[in-house]
Amino acid sequence: METWFYLEGLGDNLLDHFHYGLLFSVPIFALIALTRRVDLRAAALFALTLPGAITGVALLLFTAIDTDIRGELATALYFPALWIMPVVAAAQTRKLRIPKRPTALAGAILSGLAGALITSLYFLTAYANQVDWS
Repeated sequence: METWFYLEGLGDNLLDHFHYGLLFSVPIFALIALTRRVDLRAAALFALTLPGAITGVALLLFTAIDTDIRGELATALYFPALWIMPVVAAAQTRKLRIPKRPTALAGAILSGLAGALITSLYFLTAYANQVDWS
């Protein structure tokens, strides 16, 4: 019975400290960049989103243990990072298989904006969990 309470608390802690997932992005990017000749934009976006995607899936599993499916869907809609990051990580996984190619200025700017948006999702998710919405 204590395991259920531990899992419920773990889900809350994952959201409270969601922004620490950014710390795992640097070693993931370094490993991808050093091991293969890949598009660095795709590698950077993949490295930014992978920790959030893994955490989001784990959080949805913890929510599924504690509530019914409606609660799980409400959690996913309430925190956009939980559905945006897995989608972006999946799309970038496909792009990692494409060989390195030259980057236009517009592509670099859009990748930078996407990276800034993803980074802000980490902090917004952590902040939204700490706000008392009642």
